[in-house]
Amino acid sequence: MLFRSLDRLRLAFLAAGGTWLTDRAVALEAAAGPDRWRLRLAEGGERCGPWVLLAAGLGSGPLLPGPWAAGLGQEPVLGQALELQLPTGLSAEGWPGSLCWQGINLVPRAGGRLWLGATLEPGTAAAAAALTDLRLLGGDAPPWLAEATVLRQWQGLRSRPTQQPAPVLSEPEPGLLLLGGAYRNGVLLAPACAAWAQERISRSVTSTR
Repeated sequence: MLFRSLDRLRLAFLAAGGTWLTDRAVALEAAAGPDRWRLRLAEGGERCGPWVLLAAGLGSGPLLPGPWAAGLGQEPVLGQALELQLPTGLSAEGWPGSLCWQGINLVPRAGGRLWLGATLEPGTAAAAAALTDLRLLGGDAPPWLAEATVLRQWQGLRSRPTQQPAPVLSEPEPGLLLLGGAYRNGVLLAPACAAWAQERISRSVTSTR
């Protein structure tokens, strides 16, 4: 579902006249003139513009010059998740929605499958013990969950703010908007972050007319 949503977002962006670049950004610099920000790309190109919305999660810090990076204040928290096949005859499709047990989400899927996640592991290294604990709900898993078959597993990093609640929203310099640190609620907070950025840009454009 998340991947379909991201694909729709990409298509809407292109339909609105946006340009989709796959080259990696390596540096962000202040520039002279109305296009006051320059983004340097790994293959040698660059893009300039009056506004930069930096929403690269843990990748935002390395793009920022010293004092701005220090103010971003994010740290990695790794999460592991599982997709399970429930025992024959069992299905979670009749559930009214996802369940949350002590911070662990159980998400029903079609075909008697279930998503289970995610762990909370400070840093970037995954621990096998943490995944086992997730699999067994800390020893409290019901028999039908303990008997389920693991179909696949994956892991990812979240950016957690270190000195403030999620998310991180700031404008350290005119035209530079930092959006990040959504931690475990990126999908839920994304619309509010976008509205905040839109309001900042609209207010600035209106005041300069």
